[in-house]
Amino acid sequence: MFVFNGDYHDLEQVREWLPAFSAIREEIVTAGGYPYNDCFRGRIPGIANTEHRGPSLPTHEDTAIYLLQKLYQATENAQRIKAALEDGCEPIERVERIEKFARVIVYDDQDRMRGPIWQEWEDARLLPETNPHHNPGEICVVLPKGRRTHGHRVNGRKVMVKR
Repeated sequence: MFVFNGDYHDLEQVREWLPAFSAIREEIVTAGGYPYNDCFRGRIPGIANTEHRGPSLPTHEDTAIYLLQKLYQATENAQRIKAALEDGCEPIERVERIEKFARVIVYDDQDRMRGPIWQEWEDARLLPETNPHHNPGEICVVLPKGRRTHGHRVNGRKVMVKR
């Protein structure tokens, strides 16, 4: 039976229910639906219908489903990262000048909202930060092939490239 330990960043507390969650999620997506948290209520043995934390607070089941959504995303992201590394991509943090790469991936492997979790481009250029008051050389923009303006800000996310 799931009992929330009070830490929303501790995804390991729900790992044992990830296979059941993933199976239900796959069923929902295959049927053309979107896996909203409500779709999982009462369907995962061990977390279903757990007690309320208080009169106006969510149930432990709601918390477990939220954590399972986050764990699922983190697991998917880790698999993408591993596949990209196996395909010859390498992490990069700085560029001294505008550089072109065959493949550029910008991702966030943390639980924070700084932009999309995963973005990928073929034949893109990386632009360095040029403001001396910030972090000169740090990657700040991805400019996809065919674009002269309107790139995509990195916003502190991680970058991998294939040369």
